[in-house]
Amino acid sequence: MKHRFRDRWFTVRFKKMRVHDGLCDSTGSAPRFIDIASHIKEKVLFETLVHESLHACFPDLSEDAVAAGSRDMAGFLEKWYTNEPKRKS
Repeated sequence: MKHRFRDRWFTVRFKKMRVHDGLCDSTGSAPRFIDIASHIKEKVLFETLVHESLHACFPDLSEDAVAAGSRDMAGFLEKWYTNEPKRKS
């Protein structure tokens, strides 16, 4: 699938990967890719998609910042959608 992050198009694809769960090629010109390991499970998949999306949006962020941010965001979103608070009218 294709998706635009901050006005740059990326092709997101599943790929056989041995070392990483995901990899974002956010440098250079098109075509740009986000590769996701085809073997990972749903929970890891969700965090990996958030992680690689952050790389696509903010290529200058350090790996440590992306890892911390993606872990926190994925955890928050998972918690939100499994225990969504009731809205007050």
